[in-house]
Amino acid sequence: AMPGVSPYRPPVSRLHPPISISIPQSPSLPSPRLPSPSSGLLSLSTGIDIVPVPIFQKAIDKKSFLASNFTKNEITYCNNKHNSAVHFAGKFAAKEDVSKDLKLEWKEGLNWKEIEIKNEKSGAPFAVLHGQAKTVFTGSIYTELQISISHCDEYAVAVAVVL
Repeated sequence: AMPGVSPYRPPVSRLHPPISISIPQSPSLPSPRLPSPSSGLLSLSTGIDIVPVPIFQKAIDKKSFLASNFTKNEITYCNNKHNSAVHFAGKFAAKEDVSKDLKLEWKEGLNWKEIEIKNEKSGAPFAVLHGQAKTVFTGSIYTELQISISHCDEYAVAVAVVL
């Protein structure tokens, strides 16, 4: 999922795609790729990703990787942390989760910078969408995007939910 880098992916990530639950309000409505406001569907989509920090450290050691996948704000935030690799890994896991929820793929032209992970003053993460990611989200029935990130020295994990 990281251009130019082949990260370790736990088998669970490959075996279990994001869970999507759609509840049709009318049995005659088709189920589009992402529910649109006119589809009449209530929907929830969730994604989860885990990133091994030591492997991710090798990727972020390359300045071109950082510039290609993170906004200037994300780079500044993470570089100001004691263990920047843990924070970069957590933000990248969250970006992957959001892309799963919105059914976006980098091989189809997704720019990882279009999913920007920022933090409240309290440290709580939130996503700001730009470009294609914003267009897909605003064209769907989803009205909320929530993320959570957790990490230790070895792993960063993130969960994203769109409602």
